[in-house]
Amino acid sequence: MKFLLIAFFCFLSTVSNAQNEINTGAIAGNLVDEKNKKPVIAATITVSNLLNIAQKHEISLSDKDGEFSFTKLPIGIYRIAISAIGYSTLSIDSINLRKERMGFNVADIVLSDSGKNLVAVIVYAEKPLYENKDGKITFNAGESALSATSTTTELLKQTPLITVDNDGKILMRGKEIKVLIDDKPVEMDARQLQDLLESMPGSMIEK
Repeated sequence: MKFLLIAFFCFLSTVSNAQNEINTGAIAGNLVDEKNKKPVIAATITVSNLLNIAQKHEISLSDKDGEFSFTKLPIGIYRIAISAIGYSTLSIDSINLRKERMGFNVADIVLSDSGKNLVAVIVYAEKPLYENKDGKITFNAGESALSATSTTTELLKQTPLITVDNDGKILMRGKEIKVLIDDKPVEMDARQLQDLLESMPGSMIEK
């Protein structure tokens, strides 16, 4: 009886952890210098939940590519505050993490030099992650927080109606498809295509 009781509590803990993972999201992005279009390195990025002031602020630094990411963020409406030496402080408001959209990639955030503005505030204009128009379904991969850390193959696995089997073959509704990159057919066998997509960072894919 004691063993069963312990197992039961372990099971509850596992379920609770899984539910917490499901109800958390991610915000990613990258910083660019306005003049030279180069990455802004070691900028301080602070993320705060506007609906829950008791939630601890998350702080990170942009890396050598100007990129940053925050994961395991609870549902809420977030503000990103960005500060870097020599640049104006920038805030981006209204990033709405919710069950229908748990990841955002706020790409190419442009920082201007500190002589222009002391503080700038931008209200984030959300672009749909998926669009269905004229019979075509478009996955705006650049809007997904996954694009910052995933390969193109991993992004494809998140695309509606698309599956990737163990051999790397891409299927749509169970049928083989033709792959185009920038509207040009890719003439490769399944293995070559798999190697190509595995080597392509998700951040290279716009849609």
